Amino acid sequence: MKLLSNDRITLRALEPTDLEIIHKWENDTDLWAVGGTIAPLSRHQVWEYLQNYTANIFEQGQLRLMIVLNKTNANVGLFDIFDFDAFHRRAFLGMLIDTEYANQGIGQDALKVAMNYLQNFIGLHQVAVHIPVNNEPCLKLFEKNNFERTGILKDWLRTGDTYIDVIVMQYIFK
Repeated sequence: MKLLSNDRITLRALEPTDLEIIHKWENDTDLWAVGGTIAPLSRHQVWEYLQNYTANIFEQGQLRLMIVLNKTNANVGLFDIFDFDAFHRRAFLGMLIDTEYANQGIGQDALKVAMNYLQNFIGLHQVAVHIPVNNEPCLKLFEKNNFERTGILKDWLRTGDTYIDVIVMQYIFK
Protein backbone atom coordinates (compact mmCIF):
# COMPACT_ATOMS: atom_id res chain seq x y z
CA MET A 1 0.00 0.00 0.00
CA LYS A 2 3.08 2.28 0.06
CA LEU A 3 2.19 3.58 -3.41
CA LEU A 4 -0.97 5.16 -1.95
CA SER A 5 0.34 6.28 1.42
CA ASN A 6 2.98 8.14 3.34
CA ASP A 7 3.76 8.27 7.05
CA ARG A 8 0.70 10.38 7.78
CA ILE A 9 -2.12 9.49 5.36
CA THR A 10 -3.42 6.73 3.14
CA LEU A 11 -5.56 7.02 0.04
CA ARG A 12 -7.84 4.00 -0.14
CA ALA A 13 -10.82 2.72 -2.10
CA LEU A 14 -14.30 3.66 -0.94
CA GLU A 15 -16.00 1.17 1.38
CA PRO A 16 -19.67 0.64 2.28
CA THR A 17 -18.71 1.71 5.81
CA ASP A 18 -17.99 5.19 4.39
CA LEU A 19 -21.72 5.74 3.88
CA GLU A 20 -22.29 8.21 6.74
CA ILE A 21 -19.29 10.45 6.09
CA ILE A 22 -19.87 10.57 2.32
CA HIS A 23 -23.57 11.30 2.93
CA LYS A 24 -22.53 14.16 5.24
CA TRP A 25 -20.11 15.66 2.69
CA GLU A 26 -22.46 15.23 -0.29
CA ASN A 27 -25.20 17.07 1.60
CA ASP A 28 -23.05 19.98 2.80
CA THR A 29 -24.69 22.84 0.92
CA ASP A 30 -21.55 24.98 1.30
CA LEU A 31 -19.81 22.56 -1.09
CA TRP A 32 -22.53 22.27 -3.72
CA ALA A 33 -21.36 25.18 -5.87
CA VAL A 34 -17.91 23.64 -6.43
CA GLY A 35 -19.03 20.01 -6.46
CA GLY A 36 -21.91 20.23 -8.88
CA THR A 37 -24.56 18.93 -6.49
CA ILE A 38 -27.93 20.65 -6.82
CA ALA A 39 -30.11 18.66 -4.41
CA PRO A 40 -29.70 16.57 -1.27
CA LEU A 41 -28.78 12.91 -1.65
CA SER A 42 -30.47 10.24 0.44
CA ARG A 43 -28.52 7.60 2.33
CA HIS A 44 -30.02 5.09 -0.09
CA GLN A 45 -28.61 6.99 -3.10
CA VAL A 46 -25.15 7.10 -1.53
CA TRP A 47 -25.45 3.41 -0.61
CA GLU A 48 -26.36 2.53 -4.22
CA TYR A 49 -23.39 4.55 -5.46
CA LEU A 50 -21.04 2.72 -3.07
CA GLN A 51 -22.50 -0.67 -4.04
CA ASN A 52 -22.00 -0.03 -7.77
CA TYR A 53 -18.66 1.77 -7.63
CA THR A 54 -15.85 -0.25 -9.26
CA ALA A 55 -12.81 1.99 -8.60
CA ASN A 56 -11.53 1.24 -12.10
CA ILE A 57 -10.42 4.55 -13.57
CA PHE A 58 -10.02 3.00 -17.04
CA GLU A 59 -13.62 1.75 -16.97
CA GLN A 60 -15.42 4.63 -15.26
CA GLY A 61 -13.19 7.59 -16.10
CA GLN A 62 -13.13 8.47 -12.43
CA LEU A 63 -11.44 7.32 -9.26
CA ARG A 64 -12.53 8.47 -5.82
CA LEU A 65 -10.21 7.74 -2.91
CA MET A 66 -10.86 8.23 0.78
CA ILE A 67 -8.17 10.20 2.62
CA VAL A 68 -7.48 8.45 5.93
CA LEU A 69 -5.22 9.47 8.81
CA ASN A 70 -2.92 6.53 9.54
CA LYS A 71 -2.64 7.26 13.27
CA THR A 72 -6.39 7.29 14.04
CA ASN A 73 -7.90 5.65 10.93
CA ALA A 74 -10.19 8.70 10.67
CA ASN A 75 -11.75 9.51 7.29
CA VAL A 76 -10.71 13.13 6.76
CA GLY A 77 -11.46 13.77 3.10
CA LEU A 78 -11.88 12.60 -0.45
CA PHE A 79 -9.54 12.77 -3.41
CA ASP A 80 -11.25 12.67 -6.79
CA ILE A 81 -9.63 11.96 -10.16
CA PHE A 82 -12.21 12.57 -12.90
CA ASP A 83 -12.61 13.22 -16.62
CA PHE A 84 -9.79 10.72 -17.06
CA ASP A 85 -8.65 10.43 -20.68
CA ALA A 86 -6.49 7.34 -21.24
CA PHE A 87 -5.51 8.31 -24.78
CA HIS A 88 -4.30 11.81 -23.91
CA ARG A 89 -3.12 10.60 -20.48
CA ARG A 90 -4.74 13.43 -18.52
CA ALA A 91 -7.34 13.98 -15.81
CA PHE A 92 -8.84 16.58 -13.52
CA LEU A 93 -8.36 16.54 -9.77
CA GLY A 94 -10.67 17.47 -6.94
CA MET A 95 -10.10 17.28 -3.22
CA LEU A 96 -12.23 17.74 -0.14
CA ILE A 97 -10.82 17.99 3.37
CA ASP A 98 -13.36 17.90 6.19
CA THR A 99 -13.50 21.27 7.96
CA GLU A 100 -12.50 19.58 11.23
CA TYR A 101 -9.15 18.66 9.64
CA ALA A 102 -8.55 21.74 7.49
CA ASN A 103 -5.29 23.70 7.64
CA GLN A 104 -3.30 20.78 9.04
CA GLY A 105 -1.29 19.90 5.91
CA ILE A 106 -3.46 16.89 5.08
CA GLY A 107 -4.28 18.25 1.61
CA GLN A 108 -0.55 18.65 0.93
CA ASP A 109 0.11 15.04 1.91
CA ALA A 110 -2.85 13.72 -0.11
CA LEU A 111 -1.84 15.70 -3.19
CA LYS A 112 1.76 14.45 -3.08
CA VAL A 113 0.69 10.82 -2.64
CA ALA A 114 -1.89 11.10 -5.43
CA MET A 115 0.53 12.80 -7.82
CA ASN A 116 3.10 10.03 -7.32
CA TYR A 117 0.42 7.40 -8.00
CA LEU A 118 -0.91 9.20 -11.08
CA GLN A 119 2.52 9.69 -12.61
CA ASN A 120 4.26 6.46 -11.69
CA PHE A 121 1.42 3.94 -11.74
CA ILE A 122 -1.39 5.30 -13.93
CA GLY A 123 1.12 6.98 -16.26
CA LEU A 124 -0.56 10.35 -16.65
CA HIS A 125 1.12 13.10 -18.64
CA GLN A 126 -0.78 15.94 -16.98
CA VAL A 127 -3.47 16.89 -14.50
CA ALA A 128 -5.59 20.01 -14.13
CA VAL A 129 -7.75 21.64 -11.47
CA HIS A 130 -10.48 24.28 -11.41
CA ILE A 131 -10.20 26.49 -8.31
CA PRO A 132 -12.56 29.33 -7.39
CA VAL A 133 -10.67 32.65 -7.19
CA ASN A 134 -11.82 33.10 -3.59
CA ASN A 135 -10.32 29.79 -2.41
CA GLU A 136 -6.92 31.22 -1.47
CA PRO A 137 -5.74 28.20 0.62
CA CYS A 138 -6.40 25.84 -2.29
CA LEU A 139 -4.69 28.14 -4.80
CA LYS A 140 -1.64 28.32 -2.52
CA LEU A 141 -1.57 24.53 -2.10
CA PHE A 142 -1.50 23.86 -5.83
CA GLU A 143 0.96 26.68 -6.55
CA LYS A 144 3.25 25.31 -3.83
CA ASN A 145 3.13 21.99 -5.68
CA ASN A 146 4.19 23.54 -9.01
CA PHE A 147 0.80 23.76 -10.67
CA GLU A 148 0.78 26.59 -13.20
CA ARG A 149 -2.10 29.02 -13.69
CA THR A 150 -3.09 28.55 -17.31
CA GLY A 151 -6.45 30.27 -17.58
CA ILE A 152 -9.52 31.85 -16.07
CA LEU A 153 -13.11 30.79 -16.57
CA LYS A 154 -15.16 33.96 -16.14
CA ASP A 155 -18.37 33.82 -14.05
CA TRP A 156 -18.00 30.02 -13.94
CA LEU A 157 -19.63 29.27 -10.58
CA ARG A 158 -22.93 30.65 -9.35
CA THR A 159 -23.14 31.49 -5.67
CA GLY A 160 -26.59 32.81 -4.89
CA ASP A 161 -27.25 35.77 -7.17
CA THR A 162 -23.60 36.30 -8.13
CA TYR A 163 -20.98 34.49 -10.15
CA ILE A 164 -17.31 33.92 -9.43
CA ASP A 165 -14.37 33.18 -11.67
CA VAL A 166 -12.46 29.92 -11.60
CA ILE A 167 -8.73 29.62 -12.14
CA VAL A 168 -7.52 26.72 -14.28
CA MET A 169 -4.21 25.24 -13.13
CA GLN A 170 -2.20 22.46 -14.76
CA TYR A 171 0.71 20.26 -13.85
CA ILE A 172 2.64 18.48 -16.59
CA PHE A 173 4.70 15.56 -15.36
CA LYS A 174 8.34 15.65 -16.43
